[in-house]
Amino acid sequence: MQLFTSNRISGLSLVVIAAAVWLYAGTFPVLDENHPGPSLFPRMIALSIAIAGVALVFTRSTPKEAEATVYEFSGDHFRLMGLLAGTALIPLLYEFAGLMPCIAGIVLLAGFLFKANWRAAILTAAGTTLAIYWIFGLLLGVPI
Repeated sequence: MQLFTSNRISGLSLVVIAAAVWLYAGTFPVLDENHPGPSLFPRMIALSIAIAGVALVFTRSTPKEAEATVYEFSGDHFRLMGLLAGTALIPLLYEFAGLMPCIAGIVLLAGFLFKANWRAAILTAAGTTLAIYWIFGLLLGVPI
């Protein structure tokens, strides 16, 4: 059994990123009367990233993955870098478009980059955006 598989390395990387986001979100201003503040959304995302990372750490590798000793750079890595670049643009686009269009755009970009059917990508982007608006904007009363 290998100690450092690609799943474990990826999972640990996700946990480290999630911890950094969680800690950074703790520096955001706190609202009075214990209302959810600006740190709620990034911390919810960080929590989901951490759960995914822990799940990857404990996922068993297939025999093919266990045999792989050379790390190969593939087209999936370029897609992931495109998604990360799109995510990095959100703070710049946020000023012009707002949060909801940015979320819809990044989910749509992810769908197209990872070759989803265009209908599925549009429906997923719309559904994700509406769910985030409903949960945070309407249910929790967090201004978005």
